[in-house]
Amino acid sequence: MLQILIQSVMETMVPKLVAEDIPLLNSLLSDVFPGVAYVPAEMTRLREEIAKVCREMFLTYSEVGSDEIGGQWVEKVCKFMFSISVITILIIFVMKTYAVTWNGTITREQQ
Repeated sequence: MLQILIQSVMETMVPKLVAEDIPLLNSLLSDVFPGVAYVPAEMTRLREEIAKVCREMFLTYSEVGSDEIGGQWVEKVCKFMFSISVITILIIFVMKTYAVTWNGTITREQQ
């Protein structure tokens, strides 16, 4: 569970930080969650589909970590898609936990 939390924080926060703040975030997370390492999501299937669309549309694509231009925007697309999936999961979790009545008030679901 902590591994998923660390992955979620890293995948959603790092794209919003300036480069100098990333080591600070890493240090903070390692202090708060000692022994829990960040393992990035591979998103292999998503990367394959992005590469396919790029070939079809004659766009630049390269793997993340290479010096080519395509790697940077591919990484941004993957991080964006990960953020959307995390938000969707959180919405589902909240909707299962709370029921919204028709008059707009939120009540705890009967167990």
